[in-house]
Amino acid sequence: DVDGDGARDPEEFIAETAGNYEPIYGLFTSFQPVRDASIGLRTVMDFSRGPFSRARLLRDLAFEVSLESERRTSPDVSIGIAPPSLIGFTDEEGLMSARRSVRSTLHLFRRRTIGSIRIDSRLSDDLDRRLSEDGRTKVREWVFVGKVRPSRGWDTELRVETGARRRAGKGAFAHNIAERGLEVRNWVRLPDGWQTGLTIGWGRDRERQRDLHARRISIGPELRRALRGRGRLTSRFDWVRVTSDDPLPLFLGLAQGHRKGVNYRWRFGVDYRLGAYVDAFMTYDATIRPERPALHVGRVEIRASF
Repeated sequence: DVDGDGARDPEEFIAETAGNYEPIYGLFTSFQPVRDASIGLRTVMDFSRGPFSRARLLRDLAFEVSLESERRTSPDVSIGIAPPSLIGFTDEEGLMSARRSVRSTLHLFRRRTIGSIRIDSRLSDDLDRRLSEDGRTKVREWVFVGKVRPSRGWDTELRVETGARRRAGKGAFAHNIAERGLEVRNWVRLPDGWQTGLTIGWGRDRERQRDLHARRISIGPELRRALRGRGRLTSRFDWVRVTSDDPLPLFLGLAQGHRKGVNYRWRFGVDYRLGAYVDAFMTYDATIRPERPALHVGRVEIRASF
């Protein structure tokens, strides 16, 4: 019911003449019929279980890979939407929109108490004819995470990130961004359920089409406390300094969305169980950015299960 009059107008319906269709609305056209297909796959290989657990070199390995893909095509063309076409990503005439995301994770020494290593990757492709210049976007990301426990009650984590984001074309939204980041995080467990942590980060982003460079340094102390049998309390403060020779367009997402200059953010949250079937949740976030008014966001939620 597009016009809200409660009547079944003929233009609000699409005849099914050659398959199952789903309406899609374009920016400059009326409703159009499309053929739609999607697929999702996930595979996990954990060598610490089963016959491989006896092999010393394999039992510390675990691998996970997932695929999410979807395609929408015009019914007037013969291009396929079968599973083989969903695994790949090809730009064909008659293709109206497509998305494919492949994620993988490799674990080393996953169940070792002294430390572990994790490697994540993400490969993503998007296309949407409704957007300017077809909205063709590519994302490639790699994340390396190493954890070590120097002593009881003290955890250290090293995180290294590298990635590239690209949107094809020469218009205002086209971009070609390379991102690099390094983060070190320490956690210390204190008596009575308290935990304190400190995160120090560094990052550098570059947008090649506009020749923009952004560098950031961040420091973030944290404090937590577990409320035994009831919930937990969390708090964090972030100080981020961004340097750049030019203004940073917000839509590019450079420097993790922070503005040029010194940015502040703090967060406070409480999860608490009021009863056997009642839970309460409260958060407060505050953000201060250069040349922008302070932003305060609060949320309170109570959930009851019957």
